[in-house]
Amino acid sequence: MLLVAICGFGGCKTRNGTGSEIQGGASGIRDNPRYAGWAHFKPGTESDYELTMQLSDGFIKSNLSYVLEAVGSDKVVLRASHPENSQVTIPAKLGGGGGSEAGGGAAFGLVPLPAVDSFVGHMGVEVGGKTYDCRYGTATSGEAKVTEWFSDDVPGGLCRAEVVEQQKTTKEIVLIRFSVPK
Repeated sequence: MLLVAICGFGGCKTRNGTGSEIQGGASGIRDNPRYAGWAHFKPGTESDYELTMQLSDGFIKSNLSYVLEAVGSDKVVLRASHPENSQVTIPAKLGGGGGSEAGGGAAFGLVPLPAVDSFVGHMGVEVGGKTYDCRYGTATSGEAKVTEWFSDDVPGGLCRAEVVEQQKTTKEIVLIRFSVPK
C-alpha cells in the first residue's frame, strides 16, 4: 500500500481509495509541524508537488496534489490525488520521538521522510516564480539522508525535500505551485 500523506507516522491517519486506515502508535506528545504547516490556511487551499525518483536506468516523475478540506484545533484534513482521492488526517499533536522514530516522520508519495527536528540555516527556494525564505535541516533514516526546506508562507510548509541514498540523490520533491482562496 502507498502512504500518501504529509504528516507524522505516529499520529497520521491515511485512508486510501478503498477506505483502509493506517495509524501508528504514540508515546510522548509533541506539536506536529505538518499540522502547523496547514492550520493557518483556509479550506480550499491547494498545493501541487512534483516527485522525481531516480532509477538505475533513468528516472520517473509524478505529480502529487493536496487540497485542504477542513481545519480544526485538533487536526486538519486533506484530500490527496494519489492514491486517487485519498483522505489524509493530520493531527495537531504527535506521539513518539523525533528523527526517524515513529511519530516523527512523514510519508510523501512513495517517499518516507523522517522528521527534521532542528534546522541549520536559511535558503531561498523558488516556487511559481517567487522566492521564499526557507529554513532547512537534515534527518536520517537507515542509509537515507533527507534534507527538507520549509516556509510558513506556503501550504503544508514543505517547499522542497531531497533524499540521498548511497551518496546520490534518489528522490526529490518540489512544490511547483499553490493557491489560497480569498
